[in-house]
Amino acid sequence: MGADPNMGIESTAEAGKWSPLVVASDDGFKQCVQLLLDNNANPNISGPTEIGTPLRYAAVKGHLDICRLLLLGGAEPNSSLINPPILIQIITDYAASDNQLEVFDLLLEHNADVNAKDSDGVPVLIHAVKSNSQGDSFVRRLLEHDADVNILDSDNNGALYYAAENGHQELVELLLEKNAAVNQVSTAGVTPLYFAVPEPEIARVLLEKGADPDLARSYGFTALMFAAWFKHTETLEYLLKHNASVDLEYSGDDEDLKGWTALTVSNSRSGCFVYYNPCRKSHDRRLSPKLVY
Repeated sequence: MGADPNMGIESTAEAGKWSPLVVASDDGFKQCVQLLLDNNANPNISGPTEIGTPLRYAAVKGHLDICRLLLLGGAEPNSSLINPPILIQIITDYAASDNQLEVFDLLLEHNADVNAKDSDGVPVLIHAVKSNSQGDSFVRRLLEHDADVNILDSDNNGALYYAAENGHQELVELLLEKNAAVNQVSTAGVTPLYFAVPEPEIARVLLEKGADPDLARSYGFTALMFAAWFKHTETLEYLLKHNASVDLEYSGDDEDLKGWTALTVSNSRSGCFVYYNPCRKSHDRRLSPKLVY
């Protein structure tokens, strides 16, 4: 009678102590959780580490019913004591074999922050795009709950950048449907198109949605140079069809490459080259791919 369910631990206390509610939530003891909440256990108390409250421990273990009890009991999904934010932890640190999407949905229903970022500046949406497990489902759910499709990480990269880099055409198309910025320039100076060069169908989709073929540069190379260098002839054709400039020169720091254009790059590579059509006027020159065996 009269025992403190929080064991004297304050909600703002430093991590390092297991409160009864954290233990019960972590281990999946539903009746214990209910009993503790009925006796005024604090649902927003800090756990033994700096990663969360009872809700976090229940969520990453897939204890769906306990998550419901905690949320009904006043657990705050956006508590500053949950670090990284809880939706990110569900995507990256989930420890159960089932209920992952159900827990994610429940947290969304209780207004978990869909635009939260981790300590490295990476938002939930980008974690979802990069996820190898349930990535498509996470992305769709986040966008349905008004996640910012153009939110950026600390490198100024958006979700579209990573979807293109990972060769995930379905996600690229989904993000574009939600008005993802097709010409967002990263800190490295590239757009999603540059990393789509090895994936011609993704490059085509981006170009048809307005990607600027001359805006994407990495270490001084344009997307057309990249396509020529690695013999991505199908992508090269798409770039030329969308008026990629054949006259832009390498703009990086390597003195040996100064003055190089896509033509120079292509001619330096065995097995594939591009050539000018001499019948065209200088200002209307185009490149055409041809394989050399």
